[in-house]
Amino acid sequence: MMLLTLITYSDNMVLQQILQNVVTISILLGIGYPITKFLPNYLQQKMGVDTIRFTSIGEMFAAMPYGLNKKKASGKDVTIQFHITGDEVINCFFTIRDEKCTYTEGEYENPTMTINTPAKIWLDVSNGDLPDEG
Repeated sequence: MMLLTLITYSDNMVLQQILQNVVTISILLGIGYPITKFLPNYLQQKMGVDTIRFTSIGEMFAAMPYGLNKKKASGKDVTIQFHITGDEVINCFFTIRDEKCTYTEGEYENPTMTINTPAKIWLDVSNGDLPDEG
């Protein structure tokens, strides 16, 4: 059985290695990167999927590090303490440093900012159910 080959290989091992790597990297960058970068947003718009709505503060906080805008976080070194009261009582903090966000339960000794809020209000603002007055 003959396979169609676009690149003819030579006896030169260095050339073979270069071609194998260049072709693979070109495919990854040319096809893979645009698909992973743009396809999720495109599909979300085409399928009419609404934005994510959270039903609990716990699940929202667990997801927040994945939604970090790395461009806006560049050069930042902040820690935000949350004291959530009401239906869900949560004490936790987020650390944003080196374009990464981490979520940790508990108290941070000297946070950059502290947010004290009832769970329902923070959840409603995050889901867009209450207007952002700020």
